[in-house]
Amino acid sequence: MPYAIKRTKGGAKVVSPNHPNGFSKKPLTLRQAKKQLRAIYANTGGK
Repeated sequence: MPYAIKRTKGGAKVVSPNHPNGFSKKPLTLRQAKKQLRAIYANTGGK
């Protein structure tokens, strides 16, 4: 599944087609969003 970091007002969010509004309620810093993206890929087998 394609995940991407989307810039939002106040930070960034990790989004996917199933979660178009992002995985977090509040915007993350770009560094936190990259960590979250790596964690999602690690837990989904890189799909």
